Amino acid sequence: MQCLWVIQDSNGKHYNWTELYKAAFSVGSNAVYVPIDFVSEYKVEKNTHPIVIGGDDYLNCANKNVDLKNGIFIAPVFFNVPNYMRLWQKKYLNWDTRFINSADVSNIECPFFIRPMHDDKYIDGQVIESNKKISYLQSLFVKERNHILCVSSVKKLSREWRAVIVQNKVVAVCRYAKNAISAVSAIDVPTHVMSFIQVNCQIKNAPNAWVMDVAEYHDELFVLECNIFNASNFYDCDRLTIIKAVEKSLNKK
Repeated sequence: MQCLWVIQDSNGKHYNWTELYKAAFSVGSNAVYVPIDFVSEYKVEKNTHPIVIGGDDYLNCANKNVDLKNGIFIAPVFFNVPNYMRLWQKKYLNWDTRFINSADVSNIECPFFIRPMHDDKYIDGQVIESNKKISYLQSLFVKERNHILCVSSVKKLSREWRAVIVQNKVVAVCRYAKNAISAVSAIDVPTHVMSFIQVNCQIKNAPNAWVMDVAEYHDELFVLECNIFNASNFYDCDRLTIIKAVEKSLNKK
């Protein structure tokens, strides 16, 4: 069975997508740019397994297409904070998470970190430091005041890494931040970081491919969060290795 990388067309403006497209061709894989306006009706040849790459809106459109939906590694039961707390317990960075109703945000004392319970991008994960920011958040919840959110303490992270996982194996890792500032490096990936990721990605019923973010906090490593493979930025992760690993995993099925 052949694979086809269906990548959102950004007219060359989105680095992650264009680099993945070029990497696919460099290893002899099939890739095609498909604009968001056409992805919901895009047809895939028989015996071809799609792998869809794009933004959240793009994936929502592709998921409505019976030819493409199996190329999106979605698992709502996996990508949510209660599951992270169950899986990694105190090795999950925000183990101190409290679940609150969106209507109660104003009752939380600043500063605090807030994020959605699910990987639905309802709001971005962010630090709230002022009442002005709280007011802005509340403006987002006018139509849905019973949305469940996750609140935890603010933590100053030394370094952050992104790891691409395929069938419970680490296939690519890079650092993407240092002292809360974007600082991408394919070199600064110590052995103990690789070992931590490999031990903690052995998850039963995880998606075929997914992304784990790891944080260094007070000289210890923690699972920061997980992300859907199809919409993740791979930064300086080895895209050639990613492509080969994903295609090999799909041909095993």
